[in-house]
Amino acid sequence: MSLQLLQSALEAMLIAPGAVLTVLFGALIEALTRVARRRTRWGLPPLRSWSGFAIVYGLVAAAQLSMPLSPLSPTDTNLAVAAMALVLSGWLGWLPSGLIAGARRLLIFQALWLVAVMAPGVFAQSLRPQTVAVLLVGPEQGIKLAAGVLYLICLPFLLGLVGEGAVLPVSARLFLWFPYCGLFVSELLVPAGGGLAGAARFVGLSLLVAALTLALAAGAGLIGAVRRRDSRPAGGRVQTGDRL
Repeated sequence: MSLQLLQSALEAMLIAPGAVLTVLFGALIEALTRVARRRTRWGLPPLRSWSGFAIVYGLVAAAQLSMPLSPLSPTDTNLAVAAMALVLSGWLGWLPSGLIAGARRLLIFQALWLVAVMAPGVFAQSLRPQTVAVLLVGPEQGIKLAAGVLYLICLPFLLGLVGEGAVLPVSARLFLWFPYCGLFVSELLVPAGGGLAGAARFVGLSLLVAALTLALAAGAGLIGAVRRRDSRPAGGRVQTGDRL
């Protein structure tokens, strides 16, 4: 790796679309989520060493996004780097809160998510997100559509929003919203222009992906609540075998 490429990668991690935009994006989504749930108090839990590593990997993934104005050229971004960084960030983010409760669920949805991320690249024969978005058009758009649906289904579980053991700390999830949503936009939506207008469109589409993720999480949570209610016998105790 050349010194110039390393410098560009560090700038992408720390400036744009790195730490600054990642924190602002994640804070906005978390704040809107808490307002929707009518929670007035909001604070970050203590940041532990494992969460710190999760944040670093989240920023590595953010640097791989094909966002206009990024210091890192789209030709230097890589789907495999982004995917592996997010997988590692997911595991490290869950560790401080007791991973055992949701380990199997996390592993399953990470595997499905990896299929959604890597399959379009295999068909396009490229690991560059923007190249995949441009090449898979026409009849091959069905591949991106299927991958996009699977990607969105996995996000509520990967971000610890639903399911048993959904205990991903806010301090870790804060740095995952933008990499996950931005990677969806980078790989599965055709880019439109550059400059400030292109960057604003990229962020807007990422916000739309986040909104769809929250809607899916709300739907999954409602289904889980109904199942738990229906599993209660007359005495009011829940049968653990029927939990979601």
